[in-house]
Amino acid sequence: MRRHGWSGDIPADDDEAVGRIIGAARQAIDARGTVSVSEVAQALGVTRQTIYRYFPTLESLMVATAVSSVDGFLDRLAAELGSITDPSEAVVE
Repeated sequence: MRRHGWSGDIPADDDEAVGRIIGAARQAIDARGTVSVSEVAQALGVTRQTIYRYFPTLESLMVATAVSSVDGFLDRLAAELGSITDPSEAVVE
């Protein structure tokens, strides 16, 4: 049986689909500094409507992509500053 969407590799769940969409958007931004819903859809082998199912606007896709890019940094920062309660000391660190 032939699968058309997702270039034949259908995500297991919505979380995986969202991760792939954000990953494709991040790759396009890294390569060209910009991205469109059409580019993301083409890279993933889906329609624009599929992207809009998860992200209703290009802005919401861009926000999710930006947030996912800084998540790891914020986690590391919180781990390093977790024991510091004084804001000025945290800034210095």
